[in-house]
Amino acid sequence: MLTNLFLNYSTANETCVTIDGTGNKALDCARVAFRKSLPHEATKTAIANLGHCSGEVIKGNIVGHGSVGRIITGDGAECSDPVHKCLSIFNFPCWIEEFASLKEKRLTALVLWGCDTGAEQYGANLLSVIANKIKTPVIAPTGILCCNDGSISLEDGATWQKAEPDQPAPQPIKVPSHPLKVTDSVVTIINGQRNEFLFQAVTHVDFFYRTASPKRLHLAMSSERSSYLLQLIDFQRPYSTDCEPLATITGKLVLHFDETIGEVGFDILNNRILRSIHEPQTFYRCFDGFDVAFLELLRLETGNLLFE
Repeated sequence: MLTNLFLNYSTANETCVTIDGTGNKALDCARVAFRKSLPHEATKTAIANLGHCSGEVIKGNIVGHGSVGRIITGDGAECSDPVHKCLSIFNFPCWIEEFASLKEKRLTALVLWGCDTGAEQYGANLLSVIANKIKTPVIAPTGILCCNDGSISLEDGATWQKAEPDQPAPQPIKVPSHPLKVTDSVVTIINGQRNEFLFQAVTHVDFFYRTASPKRLHLAMSSERSSYLLQLIDFQRPYSTDCEPLATITGKLVLHFDETIGEVGFDILNNRILRSIHEPQTFYRCFDGFDVAFLELLRLETGNLLFE
């Protein structure tokens, strides 16, 4: 039902689309998908673009990299300026009044095109806050959106969350589940070659975590201390795709082996998917619970964290 509504909202002639103006493969692909779109470089201009669209009745769309309860509005896949370039449930007092400019524009719906943006309680709350301000339904996906050849796809098992104005926040919808399976090795694909190493071959691990500031938290750990978290990543079942995710880079993981192997790096997307830095078309799913375990590890290791 939501999918049909979503299609109606996003394909009509009156559709108004504004896309993060940052240049990268995912956003460039989105600009092909939405050929008539406006660029924005901040939350304020994204909202203003909707107000500048012609027609008294429009269906609004904001496109950018997203995560649970958030869509980035001018910084690509990493938000270094959360006050001005992130539309998030955690900073809505910074931008919610900007939507007052749309009161004279009759929006029939607003769709936020960002990975996981409508998922979980944070996503439901974000949509509800906006819906109650603009007095129109707000819709966002509960899973990974990716773009390939100008076509945007939604992760299997995901759907579209919808918040109605003057109603309580909708019941939260979880991101698609990936149940835990026992794993004790890492499969890497470098230059098209598949290799498998036991966790014992890892000498040490570097975690980098994106904070609200431009700096990153850095945590260096032995393989023993990080083994629990590594087992929450489905390293034995990598998958390849040309579809570029509209996800947020929330961190980085580097596995170090001996000098004969070297190191293997991954971008962490939305704390639930890893993307190989060496082979960007190769991805790994995280098992359920990785996001909680990752943040708990950072909390427990507070004394060993470095800002970079």
